[in-house]
Amino acid sequence: MLALDPNVQALEAALGRPIEVRWTDNRTVYLSVRPAKGVGWVLRLHRAFQGAPGRVWRSIQAFLRTGRRASLGPARAHFESWRAGAPPAGAVARRARLRPSGRAYDLEALAVPLLGLPHLGSLPPVGLSWGIRRSPGRRSVRLGSYRPLGPSGPALIRVHPVLDAAHVPAVAVASVLHHELVHHCLMTRAGPAEGLRHGREFRRLEALFPAREDALAWEREELPRLLARRGTLR
Repeated sequence: MLALDPNVQALEAALGRPIEVRWTDNRTVYLSVRPAKGVGWVLRLHRAFQGAPGRVWRSIQAFLRTGRRASLGPARAHFESWRAGAPPAGAVARRARLRPSGRAYDLEALAVPLLGLPHLGSLPPVGLSWGIRRSPGRRSVRLGSYRPLGPSGPALIRVHPVLDAAHVPAVAVASVLHHELVHHCLMTRAGPAEGLRHGREFRRLEALFPAREDALAWEREELPRLLARRGTLR
């Protein structure tokens, strides 16, 4: 999992005091704050706010600065939208079993240099996992998939295990990871309108992958043969 939500760091910078965030699963009280030892605050915040849009975090910032609960309108609407699709009270949400370490590649290790790229820095947590190996003969393959934070669980990136092989170059796997991390980046900064589609900004950020030409060359030349060997059409 990745580091602290950058919006929390922005709160600290704007308010000029340290903030300790404790993520909760409380379905009734989505936000509470109390003074910490010294000059800081302890902010208890529901996990639904991990990766929330900027306007939501600005409403939290306004509340912390002024104390006016009316400032929390966007934050309240965001939480209610999340809760409308959340599992019933008392239900146990299924959490995906993460398998970042595969036969040939470790996804967390491959992600480290990607997360050091300027356009992917300071992202909120996202799980990385190889997908489940299924029988050959499926008509199509998705090399990667991204699930944002929501009622079904934390944010998650899966990579198809067809790429977890020694004869597949690391740059090909890293390219798929980068593609899905761009989804996570835009979901965090701009919400689903940008994060869940391949729009202009997505394509601009995707083109910043350092070894893009090498990855595209492998995809054109070798991927069709790899999929053909496992009986997959495309």
